[in-house]
Amino acid sequence: MKATKFSYGDQAFLKQGDLNYFASLGKRREIVVIRSVADLLEAIKKVSGQNEWIFRGHSSAFWSLKASAHRLSAKAASSAKVPIEGERWLLDEFKRRARTFLPLPPSSDWEWLVLAQHFGLPTRLLDWTENPLVALFFAVRDRNEMVNDGIIYAYHHGVKAIDLSSTNDPFTLDQVELVRPPHLDQRVIVQQSIFTAEPPLYDRGGRQESDLRYWYVSVRHKTNIRNDLAKLGISEGSLFPGLASVALQITEEFMLNSANTARSEKKRTRKSRQNPKPINNKPTE
Repeated sequence: MKATKFSYGDQAFLKQGDLNYFASLGKRREIVVIRSVADLLEAIKKVSGQNEWIFRGHSSAFWSLKASAHRLSAKAASSAKVPIEGERWLLDEFKRRARTFLPLPPSSDWEWLVLAQHFGLPTRLLDWTENPLVALFFAVRDRNEMVNDGIIYAYHHGVKAIDLSSTNDPFTLDQVELVRPPHLDQRVIVQQSIFTAEPPLYDRGGRQESDLRYWYVSVRHKTNIRNDLAKLGISEGSLFPGLASVALQITEEFMLNSANTARSEKKRTRKSRQNPKPINNKPTE
């Protein structure tokens, strides 16, 4: 299996005029390739203020580092004003239609935004995690991307997360902010989730205190990394609690066991061909 050329991946989030807040922070650095869990931990040791960084993993180095609402807006609108109106409409419609499914509706627009993001609505929130191993899992998770190198982004914001109680309207932000989500769902807890909130006018460059690093995850080592993470308790079942994940994990274990059995059988067959049993020529009595 051929790995993606790193020279292409190095421009993955800068392509197609995609100069957003995070792209403006991206600088050409020494290319670092992650081939194991140990490689990632070693890369993190080399950044200053290790506890202040957050992480995000992509199964393909070519995916855009941009909140889903802005990816949607890029396709649907050209003016700077429409995206905010579009974001408000999306959230208002979600609030109107989702109430019937919620025994206890969220108490603020921030909580609504986190809930909408959780269920797949395009929002200005971008998911990150405080646990680099969780980011590594997402960099090797998607089996449809087993022909591309993954990538892990490490982001240092430089200032504390905003106080959600004093910033009631998520759509009044004029710069990217760090958001600690309320624990509305178990997944937020187990994934150690944290968000960045991106307003549409995010092409002005980053804060002076901010920094962005990125490390490629070798496509040739994705399966081994995934297996090692499972041994460390980082798996589909642990990060996505629920019966759907239980069923998926059982299926993956079955496929893995079947593959191991097939390899063992092939090895035994090859060995028996190389060392055939001696023929007993002793005549029968």
